[in-house]
Amino acid sequence: ESLVRDMCMEYVSNPNAFILAVTAANTDLANSDALNIAKLADPAGERTLGVITKLDLMDEGTDAMTVFKGKIIPLKRGYIGVVNRSQADINRRASVQTARQKEKQFFLNHPAYRPVAHRMGTAYLMETLNSLLLHHIRDCLPAIKMNVNKQLLEVEKELNSLGSAPVDVHDEASQGEVMLGILTRFATNFTNAIEGKGFNVSTLELSELGGGARIGYVFSKVFAKRLDSISAFESLSDEDIKAAIVYAMGPRPSLFVPELSFEILVKRQIVYFEQPSLQCANQVYEVLQDLAVQSECPGLRRFPLLREKVIDVVNDMLNRMLQPTNEMIRNLFHIEKAYINTNHPDFIGGSNAIASLMNNYHTSGARRSYYNHVGRHRDQTSEEDRDLSLRSKSANMKENKSNAVNKNPDQSSGNQAGTDGNFMSFLFKAKSAENEALDGSSSTMAVRTSISMGGSTSVSSLSTLPPSLGTTAQQEIETDIIKELMRSYLGISKKNIQDLVPKTIMHFLVNYARDNVQNELVREIYNDKDSFKVYLQEDQDVAIKRAGYFETQKLLLKTLEVLGEVREFKVARSPAPVSRNRHNMSRFN
Repeated sequence: ESLVRDMCMEYVSNPNAFILAVTAANTDLANSDALNIAKLADPAGERTLGVITKLDLMDEGTDAMTVFKGKIIPLKRGYIGVVNRSQADINRRASVQTARQKEKQFFLNHPAYRPVAHRMGTAYLMETLNSLLLHHIRDCLPAIKMNVNKQLLEVEKELNSLGSAPVDVHDEASQGEVMLGILTRFATNFTNAIEGKGFNVSTLELSELGGGARIGYVFSKVFAKRLDSISAFESLSDEDIKAAIVYAMGPRPSLFVPELSFEILVKRQIVYFEQPSLQCANQVYEVLQDLAVQSECPGLRRFPLLREKVIDVVNDMLNRMLQPTNEMIRNLFHIEKAYINTNHPDFIGGSNAIASLMNNYHTSGARRSYYNHVGRHRDQTSEEDRDLSLRSKSANMKENKSNAVNKNPDQSSGNQAGTDGNFMSFLFKAKSAENEALDGSSSTMAVRTSISMGGSTSVSSLSTLPPSLGTTAQQEIETDIIKELMRSYLGISKKNIQDLVPKTIMHFLVNYARDNVQNELVREIYNDKDSFKVYLQEDQDVAIKRAGYFETQKLLLKTLEVLGEVREFKVARSPAPVSRNRHNMSRFN
């Protein structure tokens, strides 16, 4: 029973189907399975026509006029009564014509059905169904024709892609025309996809970007985000910066922050931007490869060997251009490291960096606790060692000053003035003697001399400061100054790279592929005319599909012809009127 019910629901659920709800007159209409199923599929009753059978088997003195008038279960299309052959008629092999005549006499002779006899019987049911079907087809005709025309266009499109007939392998002119047309359409699709043109809105996948939009996403989102995630001090600690400052001083102590240490550290950190730039080029390369596969024109599917050759040619072109693209990106980093332009208008500069740090120190008091620590450490130092250190430092300064005056008196006076006016002297003029005593001047010079005599030291081998060098307030501030300068300059370099790398990729890879893809295909495939017979061989499945589409095309054209005939057909009589009154069937009154 469940299977039968499900099968019935599958058919009656179609909104274009009419439902014949057949119920015996000698049963309770409210419990009719047919009407209950029809009510589920057609709650409004607009597609349901009730059929009442076995009227001749009702008890004497009863009739079904209350059903026909819609007083029990109203239907907008009403009810039609029929009297079929009885089992005795079937056993006697009574003809259908005899049964129809007997049915007609039943309605004409019955006192209750006589007034509506012309609207009863199997003949009237057939006329009503034909009329309803015809009018329904006319109502649905525009949508049906539209659907048929749509299918016809799709079939014709597939036929155009498969070709009306196989390519003549003996006709070189025909082969050349087909080959050039396919290559041109592929190159056009590839170019339009890069530029964001020629896409079909109906088939566009909004969940994923493609073509030129995907390349733009790689530049603006993936590459930019990766660069922003790289810190100016990537894999660089404060101890590394202090060591770089010490190495840049060489054998002589310096009152200024050595510029060489800033340059060495900046060049080291710029290298961290190179790998994301090369990865960006590879990502764009992969996007172009996917784009080549997506740019296949329908005609290319006919010839699998030609399709493979076209994809190979495009991939070879992209491979050739990826190498100079990567080489140019590496050159950009060589150029960036070749000259550290501290005169850049966006660079913070030394004076601004110092002013910024002084403002931060005065605001946060970050160095105050450090100076207190230095003072406490100074008090713990023995008086003899401090005096010895001060005398040694004073003697060295007098000797250096004497030599400088004897050598160039004018220059000596200028240097003295500059020393008094520089930031580091100003910052430490009240603490210079104590800091020198704390550091141990003789041990510091010994270590610096040993570093100077130890040979060249690469940037990558910078190690933490030797314990004997210690950490002074001056070194801490020098480190902060270097970090402020590096943060500013590497921000400028990051902007330059974020701007130049996409331009490089577009020029050497994307634009070249867009402008030269057709020339590459013509040179590698079209000019090799001896290979036309190989590339233009159809797959066996293509021939089978073409035959199937031809048959479908014929059927669709025949359908359009039939639909045209239905439109011209005139109905001899109108269908049974649809009652809008749920409780009154006026045609039975």
